[in-house]
Amino acid sequence: MGEINELFKMEPETSPSPMVGKLVEVDDEGRAIVDFKGNTSGPLVARTTITIPPSQAIAGQRLLLVFEDNRYDQPVIIGIVSDRLVANADQTVTLPNGVPDAAVIDGKKVLFDAKQEIQLVCGKSSILLRADGKVVIKGKNILNRAQESNKIKGARIGIN
Repeated sequence: MGEINELFKMEPETSPSPMVGKLVEVDDEGRAIVDFKGNTSGPLVARTTITIPPSQAIAGQRLLLVFEDNRYDQPVIIGIVSDRLVANADQTVTLPNGVPDAAVIDGKKVLFDAKQEIQLVCGKSSILLRADGKVVIKGKNILNRAQESNKIKGARIGIN
């Protein structure tokens, strides 16, 4: 019993405070590479207690870090630092500098889901998908080509 009391009298080890760092990149294996103020070793692989949505796993994203075994070379991501508690649904997301100009998505399915509409725009062309089921495709020239059958179905079909 005396040994237990002695344990409680021990001075706690000093440990680094949680600090804000930034995501440098996500490597090919899905590991987060982070950096933080005072780090002289260069960007480090970090462990994480959270799952970061792909939309937020972008270079420059601010992260809250702690350090395993009080070692600065073993960062652990415990949160994402944001200016808002709840994201504004009408907010336009602007990606920070350093985001690649192209995204390669290597999967079987990519899903874009929106409550009202999804619009893709490139120069003079656009595709609009609306929640009411309306699809609008606009462009200076539109090519519709099929290797096999090409069907147009609808209650009414208007050409010109």
